[in-house]
Amino acid sequence: MRQFFYRFFLLFLKILLGCLLGCVILLFYASRSVVVRQEIKKSVQQTFKDGFDCDWDGEIESINLLSLNIQFKNVSILPSNQIDDWSVYSHKFHVSASLIDFILHHRFTCHGYFNQSIIYEKQGVEKSHFVQVLSKMFASDLPSNISFDYVTIKQSQVVLQDASDDWQGTYSYDCQMSRERDGLHTQLYLLDGNFIYKGVTVFENMFGNFVSVIPFDDDLQEIYSRVDCRLSIPSLHDKGACFLVGDLYQGRGAFVVSNEDQS
Repeated sequence: MRQFFYRFFLLFLKILLGCLLGCVILLFYASRSVVVRQEIKKSVQQTFKDGFDCDWDGEIESINLLSLNIQFKNVSILPSNQIDDWSVYSHKFHVSASLIDFILHHRFTCHGYFNQSIIYEKQGVEKSHFVQVLSKMFASDLPSNISFDYVTIKQSQVVLQDASDDWQGTYSYDCQMSRERDGLHTQLYLLDGNFIYKGVTVFENMFGNFVSVIPFDDDLQEIYSRVDCRLSIPSLHDKGACFLVGDLYQGRGAFVVSNEDQS
């Protein structure tokens, strides 16, 4: 009887290994299938269309269904209504998911990575439309089995401009964003930045740290932010390098601009 169970166990093990090997081979060839890539692209486009009212486009550069990794290139995101004046372009966009979470919880917990991105937005007095899209993405307005919990942005740039073209800010940065219980947490590392108002450079050569917490409902009164930067102010060039430190919470802030000798 013991020998019978031993043979049965070996047969079961061989069948299980055969099934696993078959699944691996199937996923390996599916990763290289043009049809699979087209279907994934259509699925991503439909998700952005339905969930965020955005038009997404891009090319799949590589895909590995075994490790749940997909890399896109030349990605662009635009508002579908063509009224909200913002856009995103990224040379590379890499997304990965946890296979363990998918097996245990039947949910894709995704991590995103942008490289060499350009974000542009023309802002009015209302809420930032681009921030609203980010908030929806992290607030799980995606399909019920997908969530973005962490995003990294490297070697990127953001250009902000007001609707009347009176001012414009341009900033180069690295960034990390994560989804927490109280909202979207952002750690921004400014590499360079400048701000121009009616043709006059207010500050330039700005670099330092910026931290913020944005609630998922995009309530401006509940946004928290802190900035600690070094910058140059052309109109105060005789004062040397300047520093900006401050906090903002519940619509109120305290910020200090000074130079090294406090003059």
